[in-house]
Amino acid sequence: MNDLPQLLHKSVRLPLFVMLRRLVHPEAAQDALKEGLDEHLRWMIAQEQAGRVFLSGPFQLLPNDDLMGLTVLRVADETEADRIAETDPFVRRGYVRYELRRWTAFEGSLQLSIRLSDSSVAFT
Repeated sequence: MNDLPQLLHKSVRLPLFVMLRRLVHPEAAQDALKEGLDEHLRWMIAQEQAGRVFLSGPFQLLPNDDLMGLTVLRVADETEADRIAETDPFVRRGYVRYELRRWTAFEGSLQLSIRLSDSSVAFT
């Protein structure tokens, strides 16, 4: 018996694009990234505030590894995702190259707690 349609019929099927960042020169990463980090973070915060970034963050750099970070973009299509990725200061400076993947979120949960008394926000 195929339960697949029944199992997925309520799923949100959220279309997203995953931007994987890879270091172009891992051996020089620390110096290059420190130099451009401020500009990159300002760019990232602007993308977040514009509603284009769903989640983003760096990976722990491991020896001989070039995988630097991941950003999940909430945009209409791959053309828009590519256009945004090209404006990343790390990409423009040639510190990282990126790969885009279309991803559809079917499962997961988010919980948000907002405390009015101290203006705190917590995700669990």
